[in-house]
Amino acid sequence: CGTSRVRREANVEVRVAPVTLQPTCNYTGRRYRHGLGVWAVNVHEPEVPQGSERLEWMLLCTVPIETKTAMEEAVLDYKDRWGVEDINKVLKSGCHAELAVVPDLAAFRRLLAVAWPM
Repeated sequence: CGTSRVRREANVEVRVAPVTLQPTCNYTGRRYRHGLGVWAVNVHEPEVPQGSERLEWMLLCTVPIETKTAMEEAVLDYKDRWGVEDINKVLKSGCHAELAVVPDLAAFRRLLAVAWPM
């Protein structure tokens, strides 16, 4: 199902820059017609140990990343998101939560109250 990797320490460089995502040609909304401002966070491993795969990923974040502390928090938050991905997989694949009709926030909360403990 997946590849197994040996756990290892990685020394990475992190770069951050504000960017604007431009709407597609078929976007008809008004809110983002001039684009959506986000912060791009690039994590890159400059020196890779022999036999290992380079670590590199890009995160787009709507929270301003203007300090080193904010940058570190964004990287750590992204690293921790894999637990949430497992929960989403269970909700979608096991509980078929995406098929539920939820007319409002209260109904969505009730759905999560039942499905989340699973």
